Amino acid sequence: MVNRFSVLMVLSLLLIGSTAWAGENADATITFDLEKEVTAGDGENTSIMDVGPDEVVVLSIYGHGLSNLKGYTIDLKFEPDLVSNTGGGFMSFSPLELDVFNSAGLTPSTVGPAVSEDVVGLGSSVLKDPYTADEAPDGDGLLAWLKFTTSADFTTATIATFSLDKGVLIGVDGASDEVADKPSAWLNTTAVEPTSWGQIKALFK
Repeated sequence: MVNRFSVLMVLSLLLIGSTAWAGENADATITFDLEKEVTAGDGENTSIMDVGPDEVVVLSIYGHGLSNLKGYTIDLKFEPDLVSNTGGGFMSFSPLELDVFNSAGLTPSTVGPAVSEDVVGLGSSVLKDPYTADEAPDGDGLLAWLKFTTSADFTTATIATFSLDKGVLIGVDGASDEVADKPSAWLNTTAVEPTSWGQIKALFK
C-alpha cells in the first residue's frame, strides 16, 4: 500500500482541528509554473520542450483566490523512472520570492518535501494561537517549489508528466477545501510540440 505522505503526516502535524465543510477556499485554485530555472512570478508555463538527460527543472506551485489561508498540503505525482526529486522549498532567494505566509509577515511551520514512491508531499501552516483573518494571507501567491532532475534514460521520444494528486487548503475558519481543478505539466524530449495524432503516437513508440 502506498504510504501517502500528506494523509498520515502532514495533515496530522499541521492541520489538527480542521473540519470537512466547504470553507473560505472552496473556490481557490492551484497552478504550476515549470521552468528550467527558478523564476519569480507565476508564468503558468506547463511544458518544456527539447529536454535531455540529467537536466534540472523547477516546478513552482501557486495558489490563486486564496482567502484567510491558515495552511495547505500538496501531493504531487511524478514519474520516478524518468525524473527524480532533487530539492524544494517554500520560498526562493535567487531571485527573491517569498511564499504566501512570509509575504504576509508570518513564519509558518513546514513539512517536506518528502518522497514516497511516485508522490512528493509537502505542507505549510501557521500554528500561532490566536490566528485571525486580519493576519491571514488572501489573493495569489507562491506556495512552494520543487526541483527535479531528468534521468540518464531521458532521451528520444520521452515525456514526463507532473500532476497534482491532491491539494488541500485550510482557512482560519478551520474548514478544509480540496482543490477541484488539478493542474498538470510535462517535459518532452522533442524540440517541437506535437500537433498531429501521428506525432503524438510516435512519442510513445
